[in-house]
Amino acid sequence: MNAALVVFYRPLASKLGLAIAVFTAALALLTVGLLHGSIAAAAFLSNFALGPFRVAFSFFAGVLLQRLDLTHGRRLSNIWVLILAMGLAALLDFDPGPYKILYQLGCALLLIPAIVFTASAIECTGMVERLCGVAGEASYAICILHLPAFSLLLAVQKHRVPGF
Repeated sequence: MNAALVVFYRPLASKLGLAIAVFTAALALLTVGLLHGSIAAAAFLSNFALGPFRVAFSFFAGVLLQRLDLTHGRRLSNIWVLILAMGLAALLDFDPGPYKILYQLGCALLLIPAIVFTASAIECTGMVERLCGVAGEASYAICILHLPAFSLLLAVQKHRVPGF
């Protein structure tokens, strides 16, 4: 473990090392997406092995954005929560048709990091702060339960159990 820490931590301690890690992870994600036609990784056991490529980019990009501190301490108001929610709703309703992989890659490599960056600069107050706190507490449970829940729903749909 100590050897791994020395090998990986020191290069990632610098912004340049993180930028290289983000670029490498983005290339890996791009390659996986183009080879497999999707980056919907780790949603099911059949594509679970692709998960590290998806997670690596998100992790390194998030750490790099935090280290760069592009907001310089400025905070955005609550209205940005509404703007981000509306933007995400529009993304979820969009049908990319035959360009699905380009849409997925564009979202993963450009839009989602931009949303995370913007969200990191929001300082919620009042009721919005309480709602964000509740959503944050629920997010782990949702993350842990979504695979079993989706698997159950797919099994029910496949067998067309009466009453469901």
